[in-house]
Parts: sequence; structure tokens; C-alpha cells
Amino acid sequence: MTLRPDELFEREFDETRLRPGYDKEQVNTFLDRVQGELRRLVAENESLRDAAEGRTDAPEFHGGWEGPVEMPARGSQPADDGFIPLGGPVSSGQDPDVVQREADQRIMAAMHAAESAEFDSHHRVQAAQRAEAEAQERLDEVRARAARLTEAVDRLAAGGDAALLLEAAQTVHDDRVEQAEAEAARRTEHAQRQLEALEARIADARERLVEAEQILRQRADQFTHWAEEQRTFLHSPHDPASLAAGRRGRSASQGATSAWS
Repeated sequence: MTLRPDELFEREFDETRLRPGYDKEQVNTFLDRVQGELRRLVAENESLRDAAEGRTDAPEFHGGWEGPVEMPARGSQPADDGFIPLGGPVSSGQDPDVVQREADQRIMAAMHAAESAEFDSHHRVQAAQRAEAEAQERLDEVRARAARLTEAVDRLAAGGDAALLLEAAQTVHDDRVEQAEAEAARRTEHAQRQLEALEARIADARERLVEAEQILRQRADQFTHWAEEQRTFLHSPHDPASLAAGRRGRSASQGATSAWS
């Protein structure tokens, strides 16, 4: 089944009953689908790259890719992934509009992935807030029971000597309140740590999205510019003078590309 980019944003999992989180089996099944779709996209990308380089003996994809898709580190140079620079060979069937459209689609997919991470973090924050509210509710219940117990002890003390009973009740009250407050503080601290981690993930995903968008647009513009030069060259008269001019133009383009890289 094909995995749509919108599904990454719209997908929801059932929350577990005993503790905050999601159903492990559902998450693993969804990740298997994401992995399969990534494999298909990588295979399709390699096939298009082989076709653009004019290789007809490239092996067909049979599910041999393994490993996650990694974005380049900030500040590092883009890796040599086989992209065709200006002046390089390319298939005559490649259309700059198609390349631009594919680049836009990849950018949209990256944007949906970032939105999905933000959507997931929102759900996790809500779960942490619910856990904190439940802990506070239990703490209030303990305090209410302790207050009722204290009131009952006071009534007993009014009818006779109940100092020992009052002391025992007060000890129980203090212990329970202390335990409830400690549990509430622990849950609050845990929720705060989760919130900070999720905010860091969102910020990192947004930075990677901006970097991916810049790389894709630069390469799409580069390919479009080269295609226009090739069209101009192919439609010009093929006399010796024009051929020599075309070679000089390609040499100049290659030199400009090297300087740009």
C-alpha cells in the first residue's frame, strides 16, 4: 500500500491504558510501512539518476537498500550523490519542469514530515499534562481524606483523651501528603523534561527542512539552467564555428560550476 505524505501528518495511534504512550504494535507496523516507502523512493531516485547518466546496464532494485535516510550536517558540504552538474551528460527525455515539480514535491514531503513531528509532540505534551492533572487530582483526594480523618479525630478528642490516636492520625496524614506531593513533583519534572526534548526535536526538524529546501532548489535551478543551454546549443546551426563556440561555452560553464562548487 502506497504511503502518502499526508498520512504521516494524519496518522494517530491508540494510547495505552496503564501508562502514557502509544500501542507498540501499531507504531512498529506503521514504521515498517514508512521504511518500505523510503526504500521505494530511494530505488526510484537511483533509477532516475542512472537514466540521467545514460547507464543502461544499471541493476534493477530488489529491496537491497538498508539503513535510514540521513540529512547532511549543518555547515558541511553536500555529499556527492551523483547529481549532474552544468555541462554533464543528461538524457534528452529530461524536462526541467518535471525536475522542478519533483523538487517541489520533495520539499512538500519534508514539510509534512516536520508538521508530523510537531503534531506528535503536541499529543505527547497533552499526555504529559493529563498525567500531571491526574497526579494533582489524587493529591487532592488524599488531602481531603486526611482532612476528614483529622475532623473525626477531633470529634473523638472532644469526648475524651485521644492524644495517641490524634498523633497517629496526624502521622498518617503527613506521610500520605508527603508521598502524594513527591509523586506529583516527580511527574511534573518528567513532563517538563519530555516537553523540552520535544521542543528540541521540533527545532531540529525545522532547521533540517530549511536546509533540504535550499539544497533541492539550488540543484533544480542548476539543472534548469543547464537544460536551457543545451536547448540553445541543439537548435543552433552545427557549423565548425558554432561547434567550437559551443565547446567554449561548455568549458566556461564547467569552470563556473567548479568555482560555484
